[in-house]
Amino acid sequence: MSELLSKISSYNLYNYLLVGFVYNMLLCHYTQLGYVDESILKTLIVCYVMGLFIAKLASLFLEPLLIRLHWNNKKFLKWRNKNEYLEASFKDAKIPILLEEANVCRNIAMAIFVFFICLLYDKYVSIYISMIVAECLFYVIAFFICIFSYKKKIRQISDRIDKSRSA
Repeated sequence: MSELLSKISSYNLYNYLLVGFVYNMLLCHYTQLGYVDESILKTLIVCYVMGLFIAKLASLFLEPLLIRLHWNNKKFLKWRNKNEYLEASFKDAKIPILLEEANVCRNIAMAIFVFFICLLYDKYVSIYISMIVAECLFYVIAFFICIFSYKKKIRQISDRIDKSRSA
């Protein structure tokens, strides 16, 4: 188990496992939707996957929304392009750490939003929608989250390939 945890990067540990664990504990405490198993490993894997999905939702929907958002006639987020980030991170080793911490905050915000939706489902919607319909809806949404996350990663790879050709 410790060997498995040692292979997980700090980014994955904080952004996926920690966020998934917090989200799962909220679900377990306030709804009937949480997951706890006698096997700690199974529970950790489920929490990791929950955190992964929450992080993908955050990067696909919450981050672009916050980038476009204006507050007091100013952009809510001042976003830098990847080249500026890479160049600055070579000069200042704290920048990747700050980005990792920012992503944890973004993912926890998304986890709270998703938890709110699950809470509404558990308390109100489950009365009107059968569990089979809800599960099918979940798998369709999960499928599209994975597809759009895949598309985003392939676009990032393509951009890096283009950049390496022009360098």
